[in-house]
Amino acid sequence: MLERLSVGARLLVLSVTLLLAIAGSNLYLMRSLRQAVDKAQYADLTVSRIEIVQGVRAAFDSLRYWRADLAVSMLMLAERNADAAQQRLSQQLDDLSRFDPAAAASLKAETTGFERLAEQAVAAYTDDRRVIGNMLFAQARVHSIQADAQLDRLEQALAERERGARDAALRNEETARHVSILVVCASILLGIALTALVLRSILRPLRSLITAVRQIGSGNIAIAPAMPMHGELGEMAGALRLLRNGLEARARLEQETEHQRQVIRHAIESINEGFSLCDSEQRLILYNSYYRVLHRGVADRLADGVSFRELLRAALDSDVIAPAGPAANAWIARWLQENGPAGSPANSGDDAAIECRFGERWIRISERTTDDGGTVTVYSDITELKNRQFELEHATQVKSEFLANMSHELRTPLNAIIGYSQLLQEEAQDSGTTEGIADLRKIEVAGNHLLGLINSVLDLSKIEARRMEALIEPTDVPALVADVRLMIAPLIERNNNRLEVICAPDIASIDTDSAKLRQSLLNLLGNAAKFTRDGLIRLEVTRRGDGGTVFGVSDSGIGLTAAHIDNLFQPFSQADSSTTRRYGGTGLGLAITRSFIRLLGGDVTVVSTPGEGSTFTIELPPSADATSVREAVIS
Repeated sequence: MLERLSVGARLLVLSVTLLLAIAGSNLYLMRSLRQAVDKAQYADLTVSRIEIVQGVRAAFDSLRYWRADLAVSMLMLAERNADAAQQRLSQQLDDLSRFDPAAAASLKAETTGFERLAEQAVAAYTDDRRVIGNMLFAQARVHSIQADAQLDRLEQALAERERGARDAALRNEETARHVSILVVCASILLGIALTALVLRSILRPLRSLITAVRQIGSGNIAIAPAMPMHGELGEMAGALRLLRNGLEARARLEQETEHQRQVIRHAIESINEGFSLCDSEQRLILYNSYYRVLHRGVADRLADGVSFRELLRAALDSDVIAPAGPAANAWIARWLQENGPAGSPANSGDDAAIECRFGERWIRISERTTDDGGTVTVYSDITELKNRQFELEHATQVKSEFLANMSHELRTPLNAIIGYSQLLQEEAQDSGTTEGIADLRKIEVAGNHLLGLINSVLDLSKIEARRMEALIEPTDVPALVADVRLMIAPLIERNNNRLEVICAPDIASIDTDSAKLRQSLLNLLGNAAKFTRDGLIRLEVTRRGDGGTVFGVSDSGIGLTAAHIDNLFQPFSQADSSTTRRYGGTGLGLAITRSFIRLLGGDVTVVSTPGEGSTFTIELPPSADATSVREAVIS
């Protein structure tokens, strides 16, 4: 029957049986001990009551002595001591009344009668009436005898109760000890018998399982325990069968895995990029022939299990690898650290890569971290791409130089056209010929517009050609802001806008290029005026906590979407084609503004909500030496 139960159930039966026996014996022993304790407490209570009765007797004896025997010879002392004895007697009688009010009342009546007659007898003796005094003392002694008799009966009754309680407590303790010994002996015998049965029901099938495990461990996976089992042992037998099946499947999987490994090796060998795989300890465990070609200068170091750090150090020492740029240097430095490639592009959470030279080849190195902490590295040949990039950079440089030269060439005739149009307007006004003045003004406006565009192109070409210079000098910010306000006022009023200028009182002078800062503010305010109608445009200048200066230009115009902001600072770029058609412009102002501000060591940011307006913020660093002149290049 036990073999049909689980091991847990068998142990539970054994435990419950023993626990019930122990609990039963403990409960009986506790009950018996509780009764013995109650009897003992009752005996102690009885003893305390006997002490109270004895206290009553002692107080009454003292009262009787002082009221009778010494009352005549020592009258004053007898009265004081009798009063004290009376107080003690009253206290003792009050204590007695708490557990035997009837006896206390009877004793109180007798002692009161004795005291009253004794006082009368003392008074008779004092008046020299001895016969009456003797008679009164005789009557008082009757009360005294009755009080003594009551106290004797009360003491005897309490003593009998005390002896009975103690005898009962001793009997209960003796009985409990004998019963607990019998129960413990019976529990031990029952536990031994049940333990033997449970062990027999567990050990016999367990030996069969151990035999099967040994055979499977020795490689004989055809064996499995065939005897029927239940509970946990049956589950263990089932687990052994599953283990055997798993070992058979593992053997098949190892064959398939080896086949897949060969397929992967062939696939890696077939790609035209270098490939390597490092384990979590950054040791090389897999690479292809192209990787071997790239590292042919350290081919003697290439082997499965080699530390990639050591291989990289050897390649650097042998000039097999030449880093190109700070990103490559940082990548190499991280790999040469003791903690491996922590912080490498692969660990940065994106697809960042670095570029290095392997001999005459340009190689792009991309890394990814595997789930087990290893590193997969791909080496792509970008030699042709880099050559084209160099060619493109050279062409861009040539283009920028051409634009710079052409801008100078175009500005000369444009200035002449603008100057002649102004002269012709003056001559027409002087001669009274006003018919052509409007056309001449159109020529002047068109010339100024084209000159502004050429100047912007010239600035952009200088920036791209790395020829832009910055003159750092003390600049009065309030005065500069006032100049900007006067210069931008006509453009602000054109669309019926209002301009509000706020300059913090703690800003006086900063060291910067005043011309470039003024042009940047004019560009931002001009943009705000162009895209805002019947609205408010605000220029606010504040001081940062680190001493830097902040110029904020906000408007209530059409605003920008996130997609428009992404391309906002690109040359020749505006929000979209409809904006260009509606508002005009070349899209160079913001690009030049950001380049100017970065040249000054700051930056330009924008926050905008479509339909609610935009806020452009220029942040400049703390002022430099007031007398310094700095030349900087926009990268």
